[in-house]
Amino acid sequence: MAFLLGSAVAWSTAGLFVRMIPLDAMSMIVWRGPAGGLGILAAIVWMERGRTLAVFRAMRGAAWLYAVLSAADMLLYILSLQITTIAHVAFIYATVPFAAAGLGFAVLGERPTPTALIACLIAIAGAGIMVASPDTGSSSQAICSRLRSLSLRPV
Repeated sequence: MAFLLGSAVAWSTAGLFVRMIPLDAMSMIVWRGPAGGLGILAAIVWMERGRTLAVFRAMRGAAWLYAVLSAADMLLYILSLQITTIAHVAFIYATVPFAAAGLGFAVLGERPTPTALIACLIAIAGAGIMVASPDTGSSSQAICSRLRSLSLRPV
C-alpha cells in the first residue's frame, strides 16, 4: 500500500517538478534516459539475481516494442509538460484507463460494465474538448500536445 501511495504522489506531482527544473525539455530527457535506464537495470539485476543477460536475451518483439513506446511516451510527456498546461496533460492522461478498457474489449473480448461505459464517454468527451480547444502557444506546441494525447501511454 505504501508503494501505491508513493507512486500516486510521485505521478500527481510530476508536472510541478518538471516545471520547477530550470532546464529545457531536451536536457531533461537526455539526463533522464541514462538515469532511468540505470535504475531499471539495477532493479532487473536485483530481481533476477544472475539471470540478467538471460532476461534480455529472452525478450522478443512485444517486449522491445513496449520499451520503445514507453521511451517515446516519456519524451512526449516531458515535452507536453513544458509546452502546455499541466492540467491539459493530466486530463488527457486520466483517459488512459478507458483506452485500456477499450483495448481489453477489442483484443481480449472483455465486456465493460454500463457504469464504466458512461464514465468512458464522459472522459472521452472531456478529452476531446481539451484537445480541440485552441492552445495559447505555437503550432509546434499544439502538435506535440496532440501527439501526447494520442500516445495514451503504452497500455
